[in-house]
Parts: sequence; structure tokens; C-alpha cells
Amino acid sequence: MRKVLLITSFLTASALSSMAQNEYVKQYFYTAGGNFTDAKNKVKVGVILDGKDKTIDSIRGNFTNDVYIYNDKTNKTYEGIVHIGRIAPLLDLIVRYDLDTYNRIDSTTSTGVQAIARNANKLVLAKGFGSKGANIEILNAKTLKLITGIDGIYPASDVKIWGDSAFVTHSMLGKTNYGSVNNPYYLDSLGFISIINLNDNTVYNTIPFGANGAGLKGLNIYKGQDKKIHVIFNNSAVNVEMSISNLVFHALKNTDVVEANHQKIYGISKTAPNLTALVINKMTGDTSKTKSFKAPGYDGDTYGFDTVSNVFLILRTDFNSYGKLIRYSPTLGKAIDSVSVGVSATDFAIDYRQGFPTSLAVGSEESAFSVFPNPFKDQFTIQNTNNAYQNWEILNVDGILVAGGVLGNFEERISTESFSKGMYLLNLKGNRTSRSIKIIKQ
Repeated sequence: MRKVLLITSFLTASALSSMAQNEYVKQYFYTAGGNFTDAKNKVKVGVILDGKDKTIDSIRGNFTNDVYIYNDKTNKTYEGIVHIGRIAPLLDLIVRYDLDTYNRIDSTTSTGVQAIARNANKLVLAKGFGSKGANIEILNAKTLKLITGIDGIYPASDVKIWGDSAFVTHSMLGKTNYGSVNNPYYLDSLGFISIINLNDNTVYNTIPFGANGAGLKGLNIYKGQDKKIHVIFNNSAVNVEMSISNLVFHALKNTDVVEANHQKIYGISKTAPNLTALVINKMTGDTSKTKSFKAPGYDGDTYGFDTVSNVFLILRTDFNSYGKLIRYSPTLGKAIDSVSVGVSATDFAIDYRQGFPTSLAVGSEESAFSVFPNPFKDQFTIQNTNNAYQNWEILNVDGILVAGGVLGNFEERISTESFSKGMYLLNLKGNRTSRSIKIIKQ
């Protein structure tokens, strides 16, 4: 840690009052545990908060498939939804949590759930192997009471909601020539996306992708600059692009697209035996600003992209003794940290918030930084992700510069023992960029 220079001088305090609220990542919400066979096994529901693992619940179950986060803007709450498999013969459990108190809200049962999506009024369960009854279940999002079921979409693998429509991926199965007569193995042969109107709960379109959609899953949806709705899915066959009315469907060969918007596509290219980060500028096709990292890839990996911290996330497990959430920087081309989360970790979701953060990570790919914890007590850390900043300074509410120094490391720990409790302004300065954020001493 570098020595902090304590100084006093008069500067303007207007920056404190004019700062806009930031989007930040409060925590990562995840599930782990389960081994598919032990009926007495426990599934762990947890969060990673300020870089530390915290268990919020433990439930008897064999495995998990999906977690989901919904921002209930009306009630100003953040809800985490978890699937727990086989709590009893043929039954799964869907549990809702308050992501501020970590208390259970309520739960309901279903079977064979593969993916979950929610809007203000409805919760959609996409069901696959081992399911009974309707292939799609539509529940009241506030009471978890079943509204209706939809057949003919099986086996479903993913669901995303855009506006009043639910997009569901599913496949036709093709029997392979291996396995026993009584226990044959199956592979996906044909892929489809069905679109459900959530106003009347009916399927109004099913798009066939044929063999090019085999193994279709992993939906990402965004509105493009062309005013059309773009739907990106994952498969392992070929590149796909298909337009139908105001919808455009895409797939990238051997690539899991984990985040997409009208400007960029973020994906994990799976070319054995390694994974490679892929950031595509959709305006130019440029990937030159990405230092692609290579890391061993495993079938059990789950991927994501943190749009605030600008890092790829890999949830890795061997389903035996190992489980970690690893963060990779596409600009540094390497892993920057990891947190152990427990055996058989299966899925995670990023808890994005608007407002003043508990911990903060902001910036573009070229100038990202993190500050944590915030609020703080005797110290906090500045993570200078891409070495874009060389100096830091802290102003009090009167605009007086109370501390400053040089950022010489990837992480700089700042001692605040001499600070009074209250709000301050942290300024970071580089050769071509500068940032300011509010911080609080508890």
C-alpha cells in the first residue's frame, strides 16, 4: 500500500451535488450442490457480496438448473428465483428470495424445469426431461398460482421474456445408435424457437431452424439500431441469420453468446481444448481491442458477462470437489480473481442495481475500475482494472481535498482511519480520462 498524502486546500464541491446515479453490481446470485442421486443431499443457495461467498439457504434436493433475478420496480424490490430439482419423487421446487433481506418469499412445485423467466405479472417455467403435465407452465408472478399450461413445446431448454412475449427454445429428439435398448441415448436433431403471447397465453409462432438449430439454447434478446428485435441463440452447428418480419435470429458457430446489445456481442468461443473471449463491435466487426484469454473449457461451465465491470464470468465445477466463479478481463487477457462457491455449482445471475452502491464497479472496457467496499470503515480498495488511472484524490462535502496519491498497482488499498464519518468524493485521473464517484465512511 502506498503512503497516503494528507493535504488541505479549497476546491469546488459542486461535483458532489451534480453526480448522477450509477448502475452497479450489488452481488452475484447462484446455486450449488446436488449430485443427481442422493435424496438426502442439500442444494446451496448463495450470493457473492463484496468478493465473499455467503450462503443464504440450504434445501434438500438433487440438483439445480436455473436462477433468475427480477427487478420489481413497482414494489422497489429485487427478487431471486431458484429451481431446486427432485425435492421429492418427480417434484421440483421453485423458490423466491428477497435479495436485500435474503428471506424466502414463497415457493411452489413443478417437474422437469429447465429455465425460468418473469415479467411484472407472469412467471414462465420452461420444462424438459423428467417433466410431467404441460411443457410450459405460466404462473401468476405474485402468487405463484398456476394460470395455464401449454403443450407441444418439448423438451424446452431456455426461455426469455421481451415485452409481452416469451421466447422458448426447444428441440426434436433423434435417437442415436448407441446405448441399450431400454436406456438409449438421445441427441438434439432439430431446433425451434416458439413465441408465446403472454396476454392471452397462446403460441403465435414457431420458427424451425432444422439441423442448424440442433442443441439450440442460451437466448439473448435486444432491440437493434434497425428497430428490429434481435434474438441470438447458441448452437454447435453453423452460423445462422434469419429474418422474419421485425425479428432477426442469429447464432455463432461454436460460440456461447452471453451478452448482446445494439453495439457489441460478448461471447465465449469454444474451440477445444480452450475457451476464448470474443468481443465483437457490431458496427465494424472489430475485435482488435480484445486480448482474448484462453482457459481450459469444461462441459459443466456456465458463462456470463458483467456489463458494469466489463469482465467475463465463468462458473466452473467438476461436480465432485470443486466450484469457483472466475472473472476474466477481455482487455487484460487473463483471470483477475475468483471465489470458491461449493461443489456442483450450476448457475448464477448478476444483481444489477441503480443508485448508490454497496460496492462499485464502473467504466468502459478501456477505463474500468472498481471500488469496494462502499460504504467502508477503516479502508477501501481501488481496483484499477485496465491501468487507465494514475492518480486519486478524495474531497469532503465542503470541497476540501483531504487525501490523494498515486495509483501504481492493479489494486490500491486506501487507509481511512483518520477520516470522519460521512460522504466524500473520490476522483480518479488518467492521461486521457477521469472519473468521480461518491463514497461513504461509516
